[in-house]
Amino acid sequence: MVLLSIDDRIWLVQALWDSISAEPEQLDLT
Repeated sequence: MVLLSIDDRIWLVQALWDSISAEPEQLDLT
């Protein structure tokens, strides 16, 4: 398991959130 620094975690979360928010129609969680 790779340990990420706090900055890396913040960047990763922001990148994921941006991708999710940008194209919500591509999400299929059901």
